Order: sequence, then C-alpha cells, then structure tokens
Amino acid sequence: MSTIVYQPFHADGLALNLDRSKDFGTVTPATFRRFGERIGYPVPEELETLAGAFTDRMRETWRSVIAGGMPLTPEMTELIRARLSGLPLARLS
Repeated sequence: MSTIVYQPFHADGLALNLDRSKDFGTVTPATFRRFGERIGYPVPEELETLAGAFTDRMRETWRSVIAGGMPLTPEMTELIRARLSGLPLARLS
C-alpha cells in the first residue's frame, strides 16, 4: 500500500530491511529470490516469479485506477504515478 499520498508521511523507505536495505528503489523480483536463498526456501526462484506476477497485477490494477476506478485527486494520482515510475519493481511501462 502506498503511503506516499498521506501527509506527513511521504515515506520512501521500507519499514524493515529487505536484501540488507530499506531502500525500496533497489527492490526487484530477484531481491525475493535472494531472500528465499538466505532463509532456505526450498525453491527460491518461485519467490522471484511470484514477485514478478504480483507487480504485473499491480500495474494492471493501477491502470484501471487511473482510468477512473478510484476517486483520487490529480495530485494523489501524480504522486503515486511518479513513485511507481521510479521503482524498478513497479515501473510502469
């Protein structure tokens, strides 16, 4: 869930470390595979695949939101769009 639109948060960081970082800008589907490897997940590649599938679904959902699916102000829409375009994991194509 994006907190970027809520004052005074405009938070960019993760609450917990993921792949030794709280910088969401470094998170990619491969981050989840590496996480799976570190915790001994039986098939860490599944986590990478799931992360990629989730982000694909998020992109589809966001496109429907900006097409009129949710009541967001233009400012909220722009804050979220800008944030997504700057994240490797969520970059809109």
